[in-house]
Parts: sequence; C-alpha cells; structure tokens
Amino acid sequence: MSEVTGTEQRFQATERKRRNRRVYVLPEEDILLTPAEAAVYFKVDPKTMVKWADAGKIRSTRTLGGHRRIYLAAVKEALAGANVTR
Repeated sequence: MSEVTGTEQRFQATERKRRNRRVYVLPEEDILLTPAEAAVYFKVDPKTMVKWADAGKIRSTRTLGGHRRIYLAAVKEALAGANVTR
C-alpha cells in the first residue's frame, strides 16, 4: 500500500474536476515536492532531504524564491533502488 502525498491528492482532485474546462495535469517527472512531502516517502526528517539534495543524492531544483523542490520521479527512483528496511 503506497502513501499518497498532498501533491498527489491535489492532482487527483484536479483530474476529477476536468468536465467542462481544460485542465493540464503534469506528467509525473515534472511534479515537484517540498522537502517535507518527499520526507514522508523515506520516513526521514525534511532536513535530511535537504542534505541529500545538497549532496546530489536526489535530484532537486530551486524556485525563483529560493525554495527547494524535489522531483517526484527522483523520489520514486531512489525508493526503487533502495534495499533498506526501517
């Protein structure tokens, strides 16, 4: 059973509302998560996600305001490659 983040819930809700208007849904590789949202997948502290992003262990970007965002596709790739159990 996979956990659904707030970002995924918002996109699923958008998908349900697309009756009479044009709604663009981003492909999974373009979905960005905050460090707190990404940390839920790994069951770690958001600061750990920031450290991993700074070290290049997980792909991330910065917004124009300087906030860090982590790619959902990178999170899923890292989880698929991880053989660590908690």
